Amino acid sequence: MLDPKVQAPSAGTLRNRLKLRHLVLLAELVSRRSLRKAALATGMSQPAATRLLHELEDLLGAPLFERSSRGMVPTPLGRLMTHHAAMVLEGLDHVSHEAAALLSGSAGDLRVGVFPGVSPALVADAVARIKQQTPRLRLRLVDGPNEVLLSSLREHGLDLVIGRAPLAEGSEDFGFELLHTEHFAVVCSSARAELPTEAVLMPCLADHPWVLPAPGAALRSNLELLFRSQCGHMPGDIVESASTQLGLALVATSARLTAVPGWVLRDAPDQARLRVLIQRLPAMQGPIGLITRHGDAPSLQAQRFAEAMRAACRAPAQRAG
Repeated sequence: MLDPKVQAPSAGTLRNRLKLRHLVLLAELVSRRSLRKAALATGMSQPAATRLLHELEDLLGAPLFERSSRGMVPTPLGRLMTHHAAMVLEGLDHVSHEAAALLSGSAGDLRVGVFPGVSPALVADAVARIKQQTPRLRLRLVDGPNEVLLSSLREHGLDLVIGRAPLAEGSEDFGFELLHTEHFAVVCSSARAELPTEAVLMPCLADHPWVLPAPGAALRSNLELLFRSQCGHMPGDIVESASTQLGLALVATSARLTAVPGWVLRDAPDQARLRVLIQRLPAMQGPIGLITRHGDAPSLQAQRFAEAMRAACRAPAQRAG
């Protein structure tokens, strides 16, 4: 019977004085109903187990077990303690399994930034490869402008970025491994049969409405140089969009032109609605690669995703075009 005058120890006292060995002994005692067998199972002598049990009962201020014909039977306080001991030990088992999986690279979290100009087919191929190897990996793909992704990578919000080579300013913060070089094409709606092909941005193309990336994007800067050098001016009617898919939708349903990465000509679902005016823009290409934080050792998960991207880029279907 519990003594109503006895006060339970405070949470702070339990945190400071309760030992993991106490909980292990409790779990064995409730399972085996014998102090001798519990001591043997935990690898300690019976006197040591007796001292440990007394130490715990002194800490709690009440007996945890009673001796009976059925062996050692837990008191109400003993049942409470053994119940929570089992939960703590089960939690430690989960920690052990998850730590082993994390250190082996078969689990854990990986946050990858994906620049919109990267081929979705390449990323999908890499994801399929790494998930086949590590199905328990929690993989998060984040898309956005290259500068935003690099800022998040710098602040440890991302583990890896697939994107364009960083600009010279600030590039010392990052490592860059080239995966492939993307070329750019100019497309219009398939309904616009009157436009010449391979016009190489003649002044007539600058006089048409365009969909262009927002100012500051590398492709926008290169296109502006090309327009000014070959046409003498920028188009007068411009819609700005960072989304390749939105730009294609605008082009397919209007008189607008746009410049797209070469993978669009292979992978876009609405290719039949597009017409290629310029297969490859002269002197324009985008290096696509793996971007990491300079000086940081990548995790096993990041290394595996990087290798999956390399393998995707080596695949014949991805090298085409």
